[in-house]
Amino acid sequence: MTNSQILKKFWQRKYKDNLKLFRRSIRTAIKSPSLALDYLSFRRKTSNYDWSEAGVMVNQIAERANKLNDSRLVKEMAEASLRLGDQVSYTKWQVEIARINGNFRPNDWTGEDLSDATLWISFRETEKQGLSNGLNLTGYVKKVSNGAKYTVLVVEKRLVNIFARTLPSVRVVAAPAQAKAIQGTRLVLANSLILRSIIGVNQDTLDSLYIPLLPHKEVALELSEKYKHKNQENLPFIGIEWGTFGPRKDEAPIKFWVDLVKSINVVFVILQYKYDGYSSVVSALELAAPNRIIVDDSVNQLVDLDRFSAQLSILDAMVSTHSSDSHFAGALGVPTYLICDDLFRRSCPIQSFNKIPWYPNSVLYGKNNREWSTVFNELKKDLVEKYDKNSSHN
Repeated sequence: MTNSQILKKFWQRKYKDNLKLFRRSIRTAIKSPSLALDYLSFRRKTSNYDWSEAGVMVNQIAERANKLNDSRLVKEMAEASLRLGDQVSYTKWQVEIARINGNFRPNDWTGEDLSDATLWISFRETEKQGLSNGLNLTGYVKKVSNGAKYTVLVVEKRLVNIFARTLPSVRVVAAPAQAKAIQGTRLVLANSLILRSIIGVNQDTLDSLYIPLLPHKEVALELSEKYKHKNQENLPFIGIEWGTFGPRKDEAPIKFWVDLVKSINVVFVILQYKYDGYSSVVSALELAAPNRIIVDDSVNQLVDLDRFSAQLSILDAMVSTHSSDSHFAGALGVPTYLICDDLFRRSCPIQSFNKIPWYPNSVLYGKNNREWSTVFNELKKDLVEKYDKNSSHN
């Protein structure tokens, strides 16, 4: 990490976040001093990793903030619900935020019959929406499209082919696109929030509606043959992505990734996109695991997600920090071992789970106020048992 990156991270953590907390507290105190005090108490509990006590307070604070039409505080509590693994509350408060901000439109879907309608679903309404928005809703789109006369799905342009292949009965178009009804039908609008709020997000619903994305078979076969020539021992392939050490992240130092590739007898495929310092990390990994590291420059997820999804699909597993790419792997059904830090602003659940709610083949390793060495030892043990052919467990 460069000196400028270190300084940026220090500013982000120590000053910028505290300044935001101060401003939020003052704004809340003007409306309700008691709510401001409870909010500060909540923040102390999250800072002390007291997740159970913080969880008790989330909905209480959100209810009071909602009555004050304080969308910023409701949004923070919604994100806290997600971090605590409560998908139902997260969706509920997102609906209230949309109400406060006046984001609902006259022809938004409210659950009515769609047999005479063109249902226009947008997973890319603004440039700020992340790439992962909607990746976990393939089954939701299929369910509602079965009852609609026509269904149009709007996604980021790199995702068009993937969704079109997975949902052949749905017309998939690239954003931005102007919503319009197909002749002889009425126009009904939807987005990821509307689908989740109407259909529901309890675990049974998530499990029943999970449909994996379909990769490009020919590209997957091409890459599979290519990688086999670099894998004479026929070892499992595990993709790795360690993160870019952004200022709002608490990612594990590279030494733990180096130890990981050194300790497990598999072939590791580098999935990390390039950034300043990328080459030195790859060199360290190659030194730790000679002839067991694959770097494929023909794959670039920033340009071609169809090829990247094909690459993911041929892996036996993926190990990653929390990122859009880890969502991609989960949406493809690839066994994904997700490492997540303790920073409460993140969207993955704070505690370890043997299954991430949206993706049945994804496992979460939460830091949980532990040393990174403990987290990686736990992860390493599980990976060795499942994928290392030389292990006594196999």
